[in-house]
Amino acid sequence: MYNKAKDIKVPTKRQISLKKLKMKQSILPEFMQSTAIRSVRFAESEFNRKNQLLRTAISYFAKELDNNPNMSNALIYTAECYKLLHEPLKAVEFYEKSLSVEPDNEYTVYNLINVYANMNYNNKKALNYINKYMLLKPDNYSIYFIQGWILNNLERYDEALLAYKKYMEKYPYSSSAILNIINIYMRKNDYKNAEIMLDKVFESQKYDEDFLIAKAEILVFNKKYAEAKEICEKLLQDNENYGFFTYPVLGAINFAQKDLQKAETDFQKALDNANFYFDIYCSNNIYEPEDTEAECYNRKYFIDNFEKIKKDYFKKFYNRK
Repeated sequence: MYNKAKDIKVPTKRQISLKKLKMKQSILPEFMQSTAIRSVRFAESEFNRKNQLLRTAISYFAKELDNNPNMSNALIYTAECYKLLHEPLKAVEFYEKSLSVEPDNEYTVYNLINVYANMNYNNKKALNYINKYMLLKPDNYSIYFIQGWILNNLERYDEALLAYKKYMEKYPYSSSAILNIINIYMRKNDYKNAEIMLDKVFESQKYDEDFLIAKAEILVFNKKYAEAKEICEKLLQDNENYGFFTYPVLGAINFAQKDLQKAETDFQKALDNANFYFDIYCSNNIYEPEDTEAECYNRKYFIDNFEKIKKDYFKKFYNRK
């Protein structure tokens, strides 16, 4: 189910809205509370100031474009501003205008892939630009990872596997590519190959929560329910945000054990967790526009396809002999 968007982990910077800050029964001294609150206010003021600066920049570039509508740099910088403002439709508009002026500008093509894949969630259009980028930069193997990610999102799993394997010709130890391949095998119900792939890397990744969740689902398929449950409960104990990933596996255990009520409860908890995270970090324009770890994308996919995903788990585990 989980699909990592980038190979290299980059910490995601998130602003916290004052509306979300509640200092109930604080154990902090008063001066620490006031310092913390001032820090949040400063962060929000900086966020607002950044927005004002970007709007000002857009107005200046607009004057340039009034004078010369085909000034490519002004078009690109305007698109960059809109991307930073998290207005993907406007960003696309100006990137595409720039591309009409310079059709072979690889930077613009790459940014269109980025906006469509990570902000506007239009995988088919992103894939079209990937094909164009490959013609411009055939030796850039990183594009195969992005291609695999998008094909995976489109449920074109065999093509996605080919793209990841092509990427791994140059980056054979990519943990993100390996994890995505494992998850593709599980989506295809090919748990044998998923387990083979996981066993190759698990010793070096055994403390990574993403690999642990994959391990837990494979254990469920192998009817090792107690071990799978132990992994999930430990992850939940460490961080409640893992609920989005772990509750479906717990639901799979309950499906396999024919406890439909508990399974329904587990999937509802996963949905609640996904909605809670998405409401705070993904839908208020106060989060990283590029969604580096696909945290927002994966939750949106789960929310939008909740009934289908639950039904797939039911078919996969409840009807097993």
